[in-house]
Amino acid sequence: MIRRDRRRDGGALPEPRPHHYRFAHRLLPSLTHLDAVPPAQLDTELQRLWEEYASHFPAEQRLPVDGLHGSLVRAGQYGLVLVVLPAPRAAGEAFALVMAHRADGSAPRCFTLDYAVDPLTGEPGAVLGEWADGAHLLRRSGLTADPRPFLRAVTALLKAAESPEPPAETRWRVPWSRG
Repeated sequence: MIRRDRRRDGGALPEPRPHHYRFAHRLLPSLTHLDAVPPAQLDTELQRLWEEYASHFPAEQRLPVDGLHGSLVRAGQYGLVLVVLPAPRAAGEAFALVMAHRADGSAPRCFTLDYAVDPLTGEPGAVLGEWADGAHLLRRSGLTADPRPFLRAVTALLKAAESPEPPAETRWRVPWSRG
């Protein structure tokens, strides 16, 4: 995650709101049933989870469900659950999340599109992260809040994982190498 202690105007950046951050980064990655929810009921289920999860926080930390919705998308052998979250206000809060479920029943992969602030310019943006083995890994920076490029980037990562060799644009190249 890209963060700064100060905004360009010298003010401190806000801390992630517990309800928003933990819903996206703790609760949703732990759920395995969302891909089985009928598409017409997905928004209702997400809103129920949001409201139920709010009970874990003091009243002043509870957030409205505004903007929370989901959709199911097919990408090759993956069923993707795309969740668009209420608008983030602090670095580390998520714009969206994708749970990628394989048809073979293996553990789903969880990707987040997180609000971030460029440490050099102070400009807001978004980064693609993945929860893997209890760690949040940065997979790509330079994204926007739009879930469509996020979904394309996740699909590319999933395809790359299926390939024996990663695509050329994802391989590291050092100046002294010939490849």
